[in-house]
Amino acid sequence: MTEQTCPSCGSPSLLSVRGIVEQGTTVTTVTSDGGAVALDGDGGVMPALTRMTSTVATSSMLAQRLAPPEPPARRQSPWGRVQSYLLSLTGIPMMFAIPIWVLVEPTAGWVAALVGIPCWLGLYVGTSIPIGRIRRRLKSRHDWEVKQWEKLVARWERLRYCSACDSVVDLARKRAVSGDEMAKLLRAA
Repeated sequence: MTEQTCPSCGSPSLLSVRGIVEQGTTVTTVTSDGGAVALDGDGGVMPALTRMTSTVATSSMLAQRLAPPEPPARRQSPWGRVQSYLLSLTGIPMMFAIPIWVLVEPTAGWVAALVGIPCWLGLYVGTSIPIGRIRRRLKSRHDWEVKQWEKLVARWERLRYCSACDSVVDLARKRAVSGDEMAKLLRAA
């Protein structure tokens, strides 16, 4: 059995950081029914019932200081959106112009169709390949960040809090830092 005393002050009263955060956080869901006035289609007034539901999480100051690391944000590449705009701006006019051109000038219209459609498909494929590479790179980076975050959370779950000296303790390493410097303790190898 390991000795659970604070390496900073020697106090035996160590509490789980996770337990402090769970006890210091309250989630409340509030539902309210209300009445409102709405206009009907004829310009008249009619009652309308509304229901609002909101969820609020409140945390103590200590629970906020000792909160677990935030998960990494998922990064999105704007190039997929750029590709869809580019293809829409070129494809939609081509969709209308080629049939009209075929009706007005049959020979030139068919030449435009035979040249325009492959060019548009080439634009689609030509933009899809680099966008796919960017998405794969972002996904692999995000996956790596998630693994790093999971390691931080695993370390965070092992931490203890000493209320006598207001410090966060890592018993495995026999280290203690102030509650505000918990991130340094988590990131230390």
